[in-house]
Amino acid sequence: ILLLNRCTCMEALRRELTCPVCLELFRQPLALPCQHSLCKPCVDGLLQKSPTASDGEDAVRCFPCPSCRQLAQVSPDCPLQPHRLLANIVARYSSITPPAPLCDMCEEEPGDAATRACVECRVHYCDACFAVCHRMKGPLASHTITVPSATSPDGAAGSRESMCSTHSKEKINMFCLSCDKLICALCKLVGSHNDHQVTDIGAAYKMRRDALTASSKALTDLTASLAAQLSKLESHATDIQVACERSKVELVAELDQLQCIINARKRSLTRDLERHYNTQLAANQRREADCRERLAQFQALTTFAEEALKETAAADHNSFLEFSSLLSERMRAAQQQVPEELTQEALRVDRLINDFSLEKEMLQELDFLKVPGAPEFDVDSCHAVNDSIIVRWNQPARCAVSGYRVSYRVSGASDCVTCPAAAAPAVPSNQTRIDGLQFETTYEVTVVAENMAGVGPASAPLTLTTPPKPPDTPVIDLEECVVERNSVTVV
Repeated sequence: ILLLNRCTCMEALRRELTCPVCLELFRQPLALPCQHSLCKPCVDGLLQKSPTASDGEDAVRCFPCPSCRQLAQVSPDCPLQPHRLLANIVARYSSITPPAPLCDMCEEEPGDAATRACVECRVHYCDACFAVCHRMKGPLASHTITVPSATSPDGAAGSRESMCSTHSKEKINMFCLSCDKLICALCKLVGSHNDHQVTDIGAAYKMRRDALTASSKALTDLTASLAAQLSKLESHATDIQVACERSKVELVAELDQLQCIINARKRSLTRDLERHYNTQLAANQRREADCRERLAQFQALTTFAEEALKETAAADHNSFLEFSSLLSERMRAAQQQVPEELTQEALRVDRLINDFSLEKEMLQELDFLKVPGAPEFDVDSCHAVNDSIIVRWNQPARCAVSGYRVSYRVSGASDCVTCPAAAAPAVPSNQTRIDGLQFETTYEVTVVAENMAGVGPASAPLTLTTPPKPPDTPVIDLEECVVERNSVTVV
């Protein structure tokens, strides 16, 4: 409560002091058996609409509680008790802006200002209604009339003594622990509470006050704890939003960089493709130019030969004979210079094939970094040598790995050793050697992969046994060695 502002506290308190039927502050609140409370006028209205559970003067009426729907039974022998604690709290809450008491008997709403209040009837009266409805005669002559007080929920002075609901002339001075009710002395001596455990009101008040104080303190501590949790959750929500924005910026930067790489490769590959086909096109253009030049030469020789053949006059025969041998030589030379026939290989286009299906699949599987899976040992490459173990494993599929950590222990033991240690960098490669082990001992080895996302699960354990310890190197005792003429004795 200390952590809430005053407005929120008062609003919460008003909700607790509001009748669930009329939705107003409790007026003359009565306690139901289910521990909920209702205004006395609201209870009277519910009783008028409720059926009776029995006939006769002692008819029992029942109605469901508006809050929990539990049936509340009311009879003349078992009336609902006033909830004085709740009434006092309502009075203190209302005292912030205390309303002027109004007459409860006036026919018009709202009634006139009340000038009198009857303790027994628990009703406010104006002068006119008091003269008509509460003449001080007969049974009414013994009623206590007081000045109405805004702080008294029963229309009487707050300092008056409470009277027993069973023995109307007896003051309440005891509390029944068995029934959890206020009673008088007659209720204990000759009434229905004669065999119940009772105590005086002061002791009961102290006991209930201590219990309520403890509960209030526990609730206050719980409220503080919940407020602290709420503060942490709000801070955590802020951290999540900041992390989201930061991750979004990093993601866009990475994708933009990837897009830049793709665009750069696009330009580079386009240049390589154009260079490749331009080289083929240039070679083809050279062959085409050579072919055109020879074709023009052949056409010129053919045209010249046809014109020479048209010379039929006798005077030109001498000239024809002089130049025919030269023309024939040129034509024979031209025929020898005919290029080779174009083959299919010469006409083949050397195409560049682009297949980016693997890259497309990788791009489609672009995702955030995840914890790597469990590596698998390459059993055929793992073995023990003297007091060492050499292990090799395969990288987890389709995930990035920044390093590995290998753990080993003697088979059956609970303690294990991790190498490298947690503070040291992880093993970057997929193999390692563990030295300084015991000879002729069986070890269980596991390996985990890690990256920036975290440490993955451990691999299936690999069992390896170191060989027996080799014999020590013998030492020659020179003092015991004997050298003879044809032999040497070494000890």
